[in-house]
Amino acid sequence: GLDLRGGVHFLLQVDMPAALAKRAESLAGDVRSQLRDKNVRHAGITREVNNIVIRFRDAETREKARAIIAEQLPDLQLADAGSGNELRLVASIRPEAQKRTQEFALKQNIQTLHNRINELGVAEPVIQQQGSDRVVVQLPGVQDTAKAKEILGRTATLEIRMVDEENMNGAALAAAAQGQVPFGSEYYVERNGQPLVVKKQVVLTGERLTDAQPGFDNQTQEPAVHLTLDAAGARIFRDVTRESVGKRMAILLFEKGKGEVVT
Repeated sequence: GLDLRGGVHFLLQVDMPAALAKRAESLAGDVRSQLRDKNVRHAGITREVNNIVIRFRDAETREKARAIIAEQLPDLQLADAGSGNELRLVASIRPEAQKRTQEFALKQNIQTLHNRINELGVAEPVIQQQGSDRVVVQLPGVQDTAKAKEILGRTATLEIRMVDEENMNGAALAAAAQGQVPFGSEYYVERNGQPLVVKKQVVLTGERLTDAQPGFDNQTQEPAVHLTLDAAGARIFRDVTRESVGKRMAILLFEKGKGEVVT
């Protein structure tokens, strides 16, 4: 297609070290949560590159921790280090789990590129995996290279916030639409055209998401997006939802400084 019509050819590389570091950060949070839930006292947990180092003052506690981590977090392999009262447990991500993380990062990026290219409206684009961490993108007929590059390389951030339920009546919404938004809240129009007042306080960001997959709701059988949170995110989500039964959450997507309520 490029030979006949011209266009642009991009070779993109997925930032695999960042994907693995994010996975290690998430697993470190999981280790923290598991040991806290089982009342196992450690002397500190740190992440060193992609290893998680847990410090202990005695061998018995280290053994307890080892059993819990081995049972609850099978993606980690464990090794002993240190001596005396400076004992350590070094957890590293198993090679097969690293491979899964890398495959997911690649798949996620390819999906995102598909969505972005649909936005460009290119006929017959080529988006192909090359090797273990690269993606080839060919856009026939595209003349504006800079615009294509900007759209493909754009970063988006996700935020979860609470809906300001107290200001969702007709009068408050009408005032908000005119620019009179209550302090600590913001006015948005949802994708389906519904006006919405959302609190400024961010409950969670996309940083806390470790996975997002399309699927179906078990109860209604409607299409759904299944989100997986890291340990810290899960704890925040648990606490916020427990305190907010019957209230609504908004998922916002920010791109190029502009936010929209997705759902």
